[in-house]
Amino acid sequence: MSHKIIKTPREAIEKKANELGISFEELLELESEFSSFSDKVESNNERLRSLCQMGGKLTGPALGEWMQLMSKVNPEWTHQNAKRGRAKLQEKLDNDPEFYADWCDSKSKGALRFKEEYPELFEEYQKLRMDTVMQWRIDNPEEHAKNFANFQAKGQARAKELECWKIGWEVAHKRYKEWQQTEDYLRWKEERSEWLSNQRKDPNSEFNINMRKGLAESEAKRKSELENIKLATEAAHYEVICPKCGKPGDAVVMSRHHFDKCTFNQQLELKVIKGISDKHIFRNQKEIQEIFLKAGFKSNYYFKYDIFDKYFLKLDPSKKTSGFCVLNTFDFDAYYLDLEHKEIERKAKVLEGQRQRARNMAEKRKGTKHSEESKNKIRKAIKNKK
Repeated sequence: MSHKIIKTPREAIEKKANELGISFEELLELESEFSSFSDKVESNNERLRSLCQMGGKLTGPALGEWMQLMSKVNPEWTHQNAKRGRAKLQEKLDNDPEFYADWCDSKSKGALRFKEEYPELFEEYQKLRMDTVMQWRIDNPEEHAKNFANFQAKGQARAKELECWKIGWEVAHKRYKEWQQTEDYLRWKEERSEWLSNQRKDPNSEFNINMRKGLAESEAKRKSELENIKLATEAAHYEVICPKCGKPGDAVVMSRHHFDKCTFNQQLELKVIKGISDKHIFRNQKEIQEIFLKAGFKSNYYFKYDIFDKYFLKLDPSKKTSGFCVLNTFDFDAYYLDLEHKEIERKAKVLEGQRQRARNMAEKRKGTKHSEESKNKIRKAIKNKK
């Protein structure tokens, strides 16, 4: 079918161009383009008829040519049909194990046959396929990463479920054991042993060169790793302060043993301290620990958060063996003044007691009457003293 251009008077064409808002020359160019497009459609239709006359049994290049032509003539239909076909095929493969096995076998055989019959076309197809895939990965990196992660996860789960690694290892091990029983293995073993011994004897052999190179590289790598470890260790160990209790410490140690386990409770501490009298004197630190235990603190809380250093002092620091301690708000001036008063009172009481005893003894002597025997004893005692 060829398109026939109807000759129209120039005035009518110019009028039509004015209605469309274009010039007369632009309208003629559009008409010529439409004529060439119609010829192309006619030629494509003829090629399509020739392809369809094959009875729908297209294979190899003919099928590829037909699919390429259909994608150009009707791309939307081609895309929808391909999508629908893939969905039906996937459903069939999932639900029918026998069909899946036959499909894999026929697909692999068909690919091998296509490669043998049309090697150049196969290479071109593979190159085009890989280039298209790589370009899509570059254009859609996020979707590619997501698809790859899903594919890898499903593959690993399926392989673990079927124990593919175990089956593959058993098959490989079995074939290796069978090969060890053959003469080919013994010959290969002797040749390999002789080759290795010759390589070891020759200092300039590739084996020894690679060994020296590997040793030097491993030594350099070991030194660099030690330096990196040292730098990393130094960088990791720095002082930090707990935001909850204000305790300083090494970053590694604090993050491992302190931050998540910090039981500091300042409000309860202050409540316990307020309940203690400023004038109270403790005999030892054990009495303070018992007060904190009764308030609900754990046994290690007293030493863990340095309660004594924060709130208490020794009553007499000069005496190392003295355990008496008081609050840091203790009034030492009043305490020492009170001690002086008490000492004065004590001395006054002692002196008064001595005077009272002397008066009592004098009174007793005045009213005492000695017998003759007692008088004789007194006289003898005086004589003996003389």
